[in-house]
Amino acid sequence: MVFSSGVSGRGIAQVKKGGGLMGVWSAGNSGSRRTAFTAAKQRGAVTIGLAGGDGGRMHGDRDIDHCLVSPSDSIHRVQETHVAIYHILWDL
Repeated sequence: MVFSSGVSGRGIAQVKKGGGLMGVWSAGNSGSRRTAFTAAKQRGAVTIGLAGGDGGRMHGDRDIDHCLVSPSDSIHRVQETHVAIYHILWDL
């Protein structure tokens, strides 16, 4: 798995069909990370996004297969939820 912040240049070569890309951010509005999801989707990877609040632009993005939203305005609660989800997904 390559995290979206590392998907540029050499990093994108690691994303392959059947692989996965997970993007984690509080508001779901980062343009560069959304670009990474588009690149991963074009390569046939499964994409998962973790967002807070209302999910921002990430919620409903066609290049994100699964968008898990922590519906809170508290950055601390959002980050705590993301950590728990991340660990659960990692163990699957």
